[in-house]
Amino acid sequence: FPSHDTLELKKQNFLGFVNVSMIGHDSKREDKEKKNNNMAMYFRPNNDREMNLASKILNGGKKTWSAIDFKPVANAMNSSSHQVFWDRGFDALVMTQNWESDFNPRWHTPNDFVETLNLSTWASAFKFITGGVLAHQLGIEKKL
Repeated sequence: FPSHDTLELKKQNFLGFVNVSMIGHDSKREDKEKKNNNMAMYFRPNNDREMNLASKILNGGKKTWSAIDFKPVANAMNSSSHQVFWDRGFDALVMTQNWESDFNPRWHTPNDFVETLNLSTWASAFKFITGGVLAHQLGIEKKL
């Protein structure tokens, strides 16, 4: 971001960047919990705005598509495309595979092929994320 673009973006109603990464990796064999459909949403600890955004997207996603689970994790994962937003003072979330339980051993290797993706998990994650973002944007609240 050039500095004038950053100032302009702050003037707008920018709620946060949602980084979607590695949502096609899901494996029972490699998963420490031995289950499918366990993904994660990472955000910075002690950041109320990010925790609020995460909560709203998670609630909307669960209402839209409950076949997958994104576990909220406050650990400031700083190794992906969202980092540039954090560096400039913007809120950002990462919705991805569960790095702690089900890390993709083929990640960034010559063996990382489309054939190794779990397309069912990919589709479920896409539906969950899309539903969560839209529900948040449209102000749809989950009724308990």
